[in-house]
Amino acid sequence: MADALVIKLSPNLLLGYMQNAFNQICTFLAEQKFNHRMEILRNKIQTKYINNTNIELFILKQETAVSLEKYKDISFNVKMIASKKPESPKEKGSNPFDKEVCKNKYIAELSSTHALIYNEYPMVPLHILIITKEFESQMAPLSAADFYSVLEVMSSMNYFVFFNGGLNAGASQKHKHLQAIPHDSFSGDLPLNMLVKKSKLKGETINNVQYTRVEAFRFAHVLCKFNNLVSGLSDENIEERSKQLEAMYIESQKRLANSKLNIAYNMILTKEWMLIVLRKCELALNLIRVNALGFVGSFAVRSEVEYEFVQNTNPIEILNSITFPI
Repeated sequence: MADALVIKLSPNLLLGYMQNAFNQICTFLAEQKFNHRMEILRNKIQTKYINNTNIELFILKQETAVSLEKYKDISFNVKMIASKKPESPKEKGSNPFDKEVCKNKYIAELSSTHALIYNEYPMVPLHILIITKEFESQMAPLSAADFYSVLEVMSSMNYFVFFNGGLNAGASQKHKHLQAIPHDSFSGDLPLNMLVKKSKLKGETINNVQYTRVEAFRFAHVLCKFNNLVSGLSDENIEERSKQLEAMYIESQKRLANSKLNIAYNMILTKEWMLIVLRKCELALNLIRVNALGFVGSFAVRSEVEYEFVQNTNPIEILNSITFPI
């Protein structure tokens, strides 16, 4: 009878295997704990929205799609909207995100510094706001704490997040807030994401982040392309990922010569990239108000005149009019 095969492991090698197995178990448990917390957050976002009389979804009067001249298979969405009732008047100096004012729109506490509320006048269902609990200026830099809360929201549901940094970028409130909208509010892929995919990305790579540009855009912006940064999150890595996003944001502003944030800007974040665009004004071609969603691929207008104008105008031309040429 053949001798039995005996594999002898050194104590150090055996200890290494055991340590590796232990680490994998700890990582799995941390991810499960994080995912459970995100499931609770997702349920809160969805259930508190139902029959919430404090949320006034805009009436969609007309909607159309406008194709890009160079990319005929990509269309920007144009909506003509109206309010069901007059928007509440804002008192001078009042804070719409004060705890008492927004208590009926409150969803959940995200951290010691941030909370989640519904947009009182959402563009689409489940349009939510990530706000600082204490007042911070909308022109204050985005921080790791901001991105920490952003990552939680993006992990709870399939959201993309955007930020209007200043009046010229379309900010309507002085209190710092980021906005999150479900991807499925667009039919199919985001138009901006389709433009990113069609771009031949060239640029410098730093810490696994590629700093590049969207080919279709001839104005000052930075596209940060990354992998596995906003996915596979757990309580063990979310803080470090938040710091990485903050570093990416700082580097982008530096590349745009806007480190002191003297120029208004829009920031858009998905699970694959971050885009920062400098803004010179909010009003496009003296007619259309545009915030970060314009770069994502959606324009909202209030009148027939505006609606007809956007229908007959190249969307890129609209974006060119509110940005700085390169």
